[in-house]
Amino acid sequence: MKTRIALSALFALTLIHATPGHADVCGQKAAAYAASSGASVLAVRDTGSSCRVTVLIPSSTGAPRRKTVTLRK
Repeated sequence: MKTRIALSALFALTLIHATPGHADVCGQKAAAYAASSGASVLAVRDTGSSCRVTVLIPSSTGAPRRKTVTLRK
């Protein structure tokens, strides 16, 4: 579990450095959301006033599920 959170944070930090502008805000929001829900960040998109974040949530009963959420900046 801790490894998954660490990898999510590392992935989010990679996104922060790889994309210019306000994407760093979205990367930080995505990393915080993933860490709080025990998920892994799959994608982050800046939509202007919000961030679209897709995460992979582990499941105790089978395959992990993909979830997309909108986070306010």
